[in-house]
Amino acid sequence: MLIEEERLVQEDDPVSAPASLRIRARLDSMRDLADGWLEGAGIAPTAGGLDWLAEAFARQYPEQSPRPYLYPTAEGGVQAEWSFECWRVSLEINLKSHRGDWFALDLETDSAEERELRCDETPDWQWLVRRIHDMSRGVG
Repeated sequence: MLIEEERLVQEDDPVSAPASLRIRARLDSMRDLADGWLEGAGIAPTAGGLDWLAEAFARQYPEQSPRPYLYPTAEGGVQAEWSFECWRVSLEINLKSHRGDWFALDLETDSAEERELRCDETPDWQWLVRRIHDMSRGVG
């Protein structure tokens, strides 16, 4: 199963493709997972949940925004991660409740931010996009 996990983590889609297509392709690659995908544990993300998340990113996350790395979670969700010079950011998204747990660590100060986001609400996506852009520019 280790080979399968490594395949999931690799970013092998063309860099020239629009971000929304790369995000959709990454989420589509998770459709091949079955329950037990993580050394006998791990719930597979549902097709409907992956569809919802792909559409949410396409509608709410601007093309010019830093692209997250996307991983399946053991609980059947998806984790989005961003790495910037001074920040490490993760958003663990529950595909059933459409809620996300935001966690950001400032590497210079060791201070952390936590917040629950409603990933089916435009104001929460707007907050996320602003925060990601600030962090990518080194603005805390």
